[in-house]
Amino acid sequence: MDSYRGIISSTTIQKHFQSSEPSFDWISALRSVQIRSLVEQESIELRLTYFYVWSAYYVEWQMRSLLAPMLFDEDDWESAHQQQESVVKAAKSDRTRAKARTKRTADNLPVHSFQTLLADLGTIAHNEILATMEGASWVFDKITQPTIVQQKALDLLGVSLICTQ
Repeated sequence: MDSYRGIISSTTIQKHFQSSEPSFDWISALRSVQIRSLVEQESIELRLTYFYVWSAYYVEWQMRSLLAPMLFDEDDWESAHQQQESVVKAAKSDRTRAKARTKRTADNLPVHSFQTLLADLGTIAHNEILATMEGASWVFDKITQPTIVQQKALDLLGVSLICTQ
């Protein structure tokens, strides 16, 4: 951080990545969220960056924990903890190793990385349709039908595409 201005720049981030003991939460937050594109546009205010990075990091962490059965992430922590013999290296559970080996979930759906699953969910579209008949016109909304993978992700997140008020 440039201490006299409270600004974070791309050179400051590079120095942070190259330091002997970087904060891995900060690095993970900067890499996992698309904040780096903001930083590459020169510099942005530190207070806003800090708020956005940690807010997005927290949301991503929550989403990853809910979507773990569909991701390559660990989803059976109890089994993994029992298989771990020491603190040297975390052991993966059998279920997680099977997901990595077969590239399929227990539901026989394809396993995704967090980024590819978000890209897949990003294909759900909200369309506004204008229908005209005999001089009268109606406007109504239509949301694309989610695929099986998308619906599973929405179910795990507890999100419905139908909005009621």
